[in-house]
Amino acid sequence: MPVARIAFVLLAAFSLAACSDKSPLKFYIDGVEDSLVPGKNYIEADLAGNISDACTTVQEKANVKVRLAAPGTVGPSLDATLTGYTVDYFYFDPNDGQLKGPVALLSFSQGNLGMRLAANSTGTVLVPIATYLVKAWSYGLTGPSCFGVPGFPGPGVVDRMIARVTVNGEDSTGKRLSAQGSILLFLYDYGPYPVTGSICAGMSTSAMIAALCP
Repeated sequence: MPVARIAFVLLAAFSLAACSDKSPLKFYIDGVEDSLVPGKNYIEADLAGNISDACTTVQEKANVKVRLAAPGTVGPSLDATLTGYTVDYFYFDPNDGQLKGPVALLSFSQGNLGMRLAANSTGTVLVPIATYLVKAWSYGLTGPSCFGVPGFPGPGVVDRMIARVTVNGEDSTGKRLSAQGSILLFLYDYGPYPVTGSICAGMSTSAMIAALCP
């Protein structure tokens, strides 16, 4: 089975059912999409920037579509607060094609979301997904400029990953809620290549990716 087909099958497996701590509400993630292209359930992340978007500013984001469902008729006070999210990264090893991870040092959490969601309503959580650190790691870059996180040891370059997003919250009675969804990342230098006048014109792809890490 082709890697792309396997990836989309795995995405379905990664999207787990809603979870609640005895809450009457059910919390779901209905999809994770490219923030710039509604309905696109994968991201083509540009490793090296392009003419209009310099290499040091490219950091693709995803829209996480959330939904809060309640059984039967509910009162106006029955709602939830989304408290935060965690993103974990899995990668297709370029040497054997196997899906591996999560990569612990790439995982990150946002714990002060504070987003209110009424019962039987939907919302969107904007999440940075193809981050500077993920791009540098995939290319094997390391060192202090990448928060000291070791890059992919190789050989080869990681060009396909799955980002799993877990969104947490609690209902108006303090019961916990959680749901998961995933999105496939394609990591390539799509171009067009930065031209004269760009901050990264003339750099190698490796140098441009290194410039992404603060």
